[in-house]
Amino acid sequence: SEFDAAREVSQQLWKNQLQLVEVDSEGADEEQLTKFFSSLYRASMAPTTYTETVGTTKQYRGFDGGVHEWAFGTDSDYFSDMSIWDIHRTQLPWFVLTDPNRAQNIARSLVQIADDGGRIPRWPLANVYTGCMIADHGYSFIADSCVKGIQGVNFTKALGYMREIGLGGGTGGQRTGYGNYSTIGYVTEAENEE
Repeated sequence: SEFDAAREVSQQLWKNQLQLVEVDSEGADEEQLTKFFSSLYRASMAPTTYTETVGTTKQYRGFDGGVHEWAFGTDSDYFSDMSIWDIHRTQLPWFVLTDPNRAQNIARSLVQIADDGGRIPRWPLANVYTGCMIADHGYSFIADSCVKGIQGVNFTKALGYMREIGLGGGTGGQRTGYGNYSTIGYVTEAENEE
């Protein structure tokens, strides 16, 4: 049946994902291995794949509201729904080390979001800037991807978006408090809206 075929494909995809890490299980008991692989499974559930196969291409709905063809082919995906504030020191570096292909696609997605919407997001949700959380933690993930050798990402373009926002510009909204910071070197409590 179609259901059984879909289940087999799904099981194989998860098996492939869980095999990205080789574990020397000597000295580990079954409970420790279960915890490790359960955690690896949960770490792999997000961010959300936001591409859809249409004919021979993949498409996504961009931060400009339009439907776009994903420029990197059918073997890669556009991602959204990232609580970057929560994952920039944990899940994202884990992907850089253990799943460079996923890290590449996430970094590409952040740059594509900026192309479509004007800035690298703080917390993208579907195709909307939520504006949640403070700072720009996606920047540290993109920098980490660059220095650790993730290929196929336009890091020059990413740096341009980072500089634009960091220097008070950007079509996607500048940082609050930039006026204070650029003149006195810090953001006053009165001007801090984040």
